[in-house]
Amino acid sequence: MTRRARGHEGQSTVEFALVLPFVALLAALIVQVGLVLRAQVLIVHAAREGARAASVTRGVRIDAARLAVDRSSDASHGLDVEVSEDTSDVTVVVRRTMRVWLPFLGDLLPGFTLESQASMRIETSAG
Repeated sequence: MTRRARGHEGQSTVEFALVLPFVALLAALIVQVGLVLRAQVLIVHAAREGARAASVTRGVRIDAARLAVDRSSDASHGLDVEVSEDTSDVTVVVRRTMRVWLPFLGDLLPGFTLESQASMRIETSAG
């Protein structure tokens, strides 16, 4: 029969209680990074779609680009779309301001802006 030393019965519980907040914060940080990466991918896709729509549209390229950006992104309400064109190219810049999602830290940290730019040659009809 083995005999336990006195005072060590709750040691693992105390260690778990001390480590748990750090593990929870790390998990929340991983989720936040995933949300930011997803938003950046969506913004890149929206800028490309907007540039493509503007490059093949005759007439009002700005409206075509904004419509394409709105259709391509599920977060279109928070997107700022800027369209510019020169003689041969059209450029679409899409920006989105994000807040930090982490509990407690989200109120303390400022938001940040994600941005993507896409340019395409304006297509002309042959004929």
